[in-house]
Amino acid sequence: MASDIIGVKEVRKLFEEAGKAPARVLTKATKSGGKVIQSAAKANAPKDSGALIKAIKIKAEKAKKGKRVQQVFVDNGPDFVKFSKDGKRSFYPASQEYGWTDEHGNYTPGFNYMHKAADENGAQAKALMLEVMAQEMDKLR
Repeated sequence: MASDIIGVKEVRKLFEEAGKAPARVLTKATKSGGKVIQSAAKANAPKDSGALIKAIKIKAEKAKKGKRVQQVFVDNGPDFVKFSKDGKRSFYPASQEYGWTDEHGNYTPGFNYMHKAADENGAQAKALMLEVMAQEMDKLR
């Protein structure tokens, strides 16, 4: 049974308390997890000029009661919009993530720097969020 797993009762209690927690507790916890993903994305990103790495940001989505979400994204600037000879527009960060086709029809796979960051570091981010939330909740008690 799931409730027999060590720590599940404590985590469940923590989440119940979190529903009553001040928004700053949840914000701090989600931001700490988001920073884990952000730093991994920066480490995975191609390092040609460094502009892409500098553009990987984290920001809070619009808050809803009892819910906090941090978004790791590429801050798109005019430097990232590229135009081909025939006038087609492309977004450099997206091509580096998903891949691109050159003028001869040859496909080059992308680096998947954002997906890898989330997939490989999701568990670490979740653990850190729970840890930060527990620490902040303890401060409130």
